[in-house]
Amino acid sequence: MNVSIAGEAAAFLQDLVERGQFNSPEAAANSLLLSAKSQQDQHLEWLRCEIDKGLQSGIMTEGFDPQNLDAFWDDIEALSDEKIKTDSINYDSAALPPL
Repeated sequence: MNVSIAGEAAAFLQDLVERGQFNSPEAAANSLLLSAKSQQDQHLEWLRCEIDKGLQSGIMTEGFDPQNLDAFWDDIEALSDEKIKTDSINYDSAALPPL
């Protein structure tokens, strides 16, 4: 896969290379992307745990089908992806774990 990175992002990657943190901009980008993926996975796992706690509390919401959790998680992941794309995640929220 070829990806074009320009402007401030390219300068940031090049700065990481010049400071000796990475051998190439590609290595820096790969490392940063894997770190972002790990962070997202941690947030999703935390969210799943919180939802499981809610489910175990015995309080159910109208229209929620516990027999169709795959569709539920698909909706959650789609919402998460949209919030990430639009940079509309409130990281200061008490509902999110610290980064």
